[in-house]
Amino acid sequence: MERVQKGSIWLIADGVGPEERGLQASRLAATSIVDAYWHSAIPNVGDRLRAAFERTNALLFAQSRPELGPRGLFGATAIAGVIIENLLYIAHAGRSRAYLLRGESFRQLTNDHSWVAEQVRAGNLSPAEAATHPRRNVITRCLGFKDSIEVDIIQETLKRGDLVLLCSDGLYRQVEDSRIATILHQHGSNGASMLVDEAKRLGGQDNITAVTIAVSPPADEELSAFDRIALLNRLSRELTMSLDLDATLRSVMHHLLALTGGEHGAILLTDDDGRLSPMVVREIADAGQPGGLSETVAYQALRERKPILIENALDDPRFSTAESIIYRALRSIACVPMIIHEDAIGVLYVDSSAESGVFDQTDLDLLVSFAGQAAAAIQNARLHQTVLARTRELEVARTRQDSIFRSLSSALIAVDNHSTITHWNQAAEQLFGIPATAAVGATLGKVLPSPVAAWLSNLVVQAEMDAYTLLTGLDWEGKAGGRDRVILSGRVTRIRNPDDEMDGFVFILDDRTEIVLIDEARRAERADRSRLRDLFSHYVAPAVVDQLLNAPDAVQLGGARRDITILFADVRGFTGFSEKHRPEEVVALLNSYLALATSEILNQLGTIDKFLGDGVMAIFGAPLPLECHELAAVRAALAMRSRLDQLRRETGVRVGFGIGLNSGTAIVGNIGTPELLNYTAIGDVVNVAARLQAEARSGEILISEATLMRVANRVEGEELGPLYVKGRADPVSTYKVTRIREEPA
Repeated sequence: MERVQKGSIWLIADGVGPEERGLQASRLAATSIVDAYWHSAIPNVGDRLRAAFERTNALLFAQSRPELGPRGLFGATAIAGVIIENLLYIAHAGRSRAYLLRGESFRQLTNDHSWVAEQVRAGNLSPAEAATHPRRNVITRCLGFKDSIEVDIIQETLKRGDLVLLCSDGLYRQVEDSRIATILHQHGSNGASMLVDEAKRLGGQDNITAVTIAVSPPADEELSAFDRIALLNRLSRELTMSLDLDATLRSVMHHLLALTGGEHGAILLTDDDGRLSPMVVREIADAGQPGGLSETVAYQALRERKPILIENALDDPRFSTAESIIYRALRSIACVPMIIHEDAIGVLYVDSSAESGVFDQTDLDLLVSFAGQAAAAIQNARLHQTVLARTRELEVARTRQDSIFRSLSSALIAVDNHSTITHWNQAAEQLFGIPATAAVGATLGKVLPSPVAAWLSNLVVQAEMDAYTLLTGLDWEGKAGGRDRVILSGRVTRIRNPDDEMDGFVFILDDRTEIVLIDEARRAERADRSRLRDLFSHYVAPAVVDQLLNAPDAVQLGGARRDITILFADVRGFTGFSEKHRPEEVVALLNSYLALATSEILNQLGTIDKFLGDGVMAIFGAPLPLECHELAAVRAALAMRSRLDQLRRETGVRVGFGIGLNSGTAIVGNIGTPELLNYTAIGDVVNVAARLQAEARSGEILISEATLMRVANRVEGEELGPLYVKGRADPVSTYKVTRIREEPA
């Protein structure tokens, strides 16, 4: 019975290290792996092999002496092959290899665990480069070199006539794969010794091992009743030994296919709506038929709760018209329901399109017996999964609760009726810089700063007086936890024991310091923005104010050297009007003129510097840079003149602007005292502009040569001659603006 369950095992272990220790390691590895595999109770073959390798790795690692360098090594590479019926399981760690010869096909089943092989698989080296690389002998996996080992587990379905070769690296390093295949084709299962001789002939050493395993055709006679009972018992043990439903059912399905000779099989379970869902579907390798199964048969077995055996579905009038049967040309089908406590929970299904009568009544009886065991196992697994899920939910809830207490940003302090601290969470440790080990068991007055302890005691008094369940007190501010300024908000709630008696208090403290500081900074920022807006909004265009608020660093309030254009404008003919009209009328008309001038200046993104009686001074190009500020100033002057001409026609008052413009470098900024500031410009460029304005007659716009040179391609003017300015030795060339040329198309 044990041999039927665990199959046959072949093993090659190749020692690594000094000759004597390497030999000892290989012998110990071989003995340990076989022993561990054979005596393991793990039902899954791959898991059983992996556990055997891991146990052997730990055994070898315990005898390694890495401090002695290479002489202390005690390790081995290993490859093991297990065959159970028509399945080959391979466990591999190192540079040994497994090959499969199937007809004319010859392929390597394993991956080499060497540095160069991994680089080739990653695309960093070519096979030719790997063959001569200095690190070609460096292995990346070896039993005994580390405290843990990664083991490759490979599963392969065998066919009649297959030949499996296991060999150490000493073989394939001397003999090319094509030559290995040729020798195996010629000598079959006797090829192992021929391969070793060939490797030695080509210069190989004594450490060359090869094993061939031939897959012989099984006997045609049916299994005996004893064998069938033994198989059923083994399947039952596999089901009951593991609660991993998916892994167990996949293994069971493989065995059912191998036993019945079916090409395709499935385990289907009912869902909440009573529909069948395939949980495990398996098709044997190289079956050569499309996938799918007959739902018609599966649902009839489920509905009638009776097993169905069909010798040739294409000739059976009950099923011959079913689409899946026609499409796959199904012939033999066996399907049995899985029933537990009178409930059908699914079906077991096996089919074949190879020939009729593949399954007989004995196969069906075995499936019926197994279906009962499978149903019980599935129910147990589902119950286990439900319990496991509930356990996980409870564990998650418990972990979440612990995490909430640990991660609470609020400091939580619990005290008994004598003010002795009973709980002090991590947030309290961080807030006050006092570990819980020092706080718990001491009184509030001894642990906390006196002002904080007094504040908390006052909260307790208020809670007791007002009988509040939860009381929120006023914020506390002071020094705590090594910080000069800490702002805390606090809440206190009573603790009651099961007898509803008061058993202490819980304080919940929130550190509001950062929130308050941020709020204060925001208020200060808003105040600064408001002050800046108030400062500039009276003499800067709204668009410029917005730019200043968004980029306050662009303005140097202490004064900066800037390239600007200055505009001076004065109302001509206003004196005569003021002599003939009441002061209220004079002021109203003057304000309308100045409003007109201000509007046009701001429209061109200029800045009002100041009003000078019946005149105005403006700056273009400050406080923020303005592209073509000279042209913007000329446009503003022309618009002022045009608007005033229109106003003169409407009012009949014969007044006009005399305007002067000059461009150049000046000092621009806030001038004055902290109590009284004036944003203005200072420099020769200002003086020249003022002098030009003084010389301008009503309706004239005079500009300097410095300004004209910058806008000559856009502005037309006529030269008036030199103008002498106080404080300057050289006269200023003066021009009168006539018009602006049209914008280029």
